[in-house]
Amino acid sequence: DADQAPQTAAFQALIPGVAAQRREAGKHVVAVDFGDDSAFGGARGLLRDDCIHPTNEGYRVMGDYWYDFMRQLPGGWIREPVGADPVRAAGSSCAGRTAWSTMALA
Repeated sequence: DADQAPQTAAFQALIPGVAAQRREAGKHVVAVDFGDDSAFGGARGLLRDDCIHPTNEGYRVMGDYWYDFMRQLPGGWIREPVGADPVRAAGSSCAGRTAWSTMALA
């Protein structure tokens, strides 16, 4: 989609500033750059034909990469969530397992 690429780039350009503001406010912020080839080890075939969304194997690789990154954080760095859990409307399509989460398990 010709309109999506510039909007995606504009959104992604905001992320470092938002992360910096939260860090400066004393929040714990972690970001993992999945756009970097090292996230996928340069492997091909991990993205769908749209070259944006991962295949099932791509999601597995991303999960492994994220998990490895998170395990490198110092002990005690991750804290309990602050505030109440979000309230979901009755009958929300996200109240249980989603169709995509079932597909990812296949």
